[in-house]
Amino acid sequence: SNKSDYYDNLYAAYNNDPAQFREIYFDMRDFGFSEEAIKKAIEDRMKEEQGVSSVKDLNNRFVAPKK
Repeated sequence: SNKSDYYDNLYAAYNNDPAQFREIYFDMRDFGFSEEAIKKAIEDRMKEEQGVSSVKDLNNRFVAPKK
């Protein structure tokens, strides 16, 4: 789905380019994505990448950027 593509792009930026991550994150929020939905999507991708089933088992937690 289109939303999944947005989250995938955001996650790629999260891992590779902090400035681009911030820009995409705030664009998505302005476009109507909720902070909670973004957090869940990023943490889901983190869990998949790290091979864990629970957020508490992640190496680190997602922290949303501040404006």
